[in-house]
Amino acid sequence: MGLGDPDCSIICWLFCRTMDLLWFYMGILFSSISILAGIMLRYNNKYARLITLIAGILLIPTGLLNFIAYFYVRQ
Repeated sequence: MGLGDPDCSIICWLFCRTMDLLWFYMGILFSSISILAGIMLRYNNKYARLITLIAGILLIPTGLLNFIAYFYVRQ
């Protein structure tokens, strides 16, 4: 298991604990937000840093990679 595995996030832990489809869909949604944030950072969108920070908070502890991107890309 590496640092960027999606099964490290709190959302995935909640899904594995309850097997509730709500947590499954939330995990997909939050992961998609993280991918969108990366694409937005690549093209220097003005909301990219904010979305990166939000995705980082939602995907703790793997969201720490988003925090690094948030502070690395200074505008």
